[in-house]
Amino acid sequence: MARLTRYRTQVQRRAFPSAAGLLVTLLLALTLPRPAGAAAFADSVSALIPDSTITVEILTPGYSQRMQELSQKLLIAARSRPQWFEAYTARYRQPLPWHPNLGLTRAEYQEYMLGSKASAYVVRQRAKLTFTRIGNMAAWRLHGWGLLQPIDGMVIDAVHDVVRLPRRGALQGMGIVEPTDPTVSLNWKWYAVWKAVHQSGDATRGGKGLILALHMGPLGDGNTGLYWTERHVNMGSALEDEFLLLRFPPKLR
Repeated sequence: MARLTRYRTQVQRRAFPSAAGLLVTLLLALTLPRPAGAAAFADSVSALIPDSTITVEILTPGYSQRMQELSQKLLIAARSRPQWFEAYTARYRQPLPWHPNLGLTRAEYQEYMLGSKASAYVVRQRAKLTFTRIGNMAAWRLHGWGLLQPIDGMVIDAVHDVVRLPRRGALQGMGIVEPTDPTVSLNWKWYAVWKAVHQSGDATRGGKGLILALHMGPLGDGNTGLYWTERHVNMGSALEDEFLLLRFPPKLR
């Protein structure tokens, strides 16, 4: 886990996911069958990715001060009852029903849910990202600097439905997912998802966990959205997300 400090100061941090996305383990609860098998899936992913160096927009939530206050309350509640939060989010699909242990009153929780949906994403920075195609395969290696460092060296392999990242290993594909998760309320049409979970020690006794997830799909404005998350879990001590949200033009036709 010490290796994570390599770029932690550069990556956007979020004290708590927007709306009811309290644990990344539930980001991908509902998967849909691929319409015509692996070939169609690879074609769908290929259409999202350019074969060149492009300018990407790095997005960040434009939360109001009130939303930040409510989010902080949720974070404090999660840290005070980590085992309960894990069990509660495992019991329900998104969005989570209100519960006093969430740290908000019923009215505050409703306000938080509505505010999360209304919060727009703003461009924090623009940067260059290179997608290098690997041979003739529907697979690409990504290269980026600065805020893009967390995904530098990432390989998106649509043929084998796997994502690989140096020092992080492989994320297995979970298919095409309905864009119902409120964690990132962009205008997704759909997204493909890859995920991995790493754990060290007993999570109920201070063990550490790392949950990795990648979403990628078309947006309503014609661009591609890419959402990378790392969730660091230290039961009884800390709970935080590091995330990278990008918007960029898809492959030229």
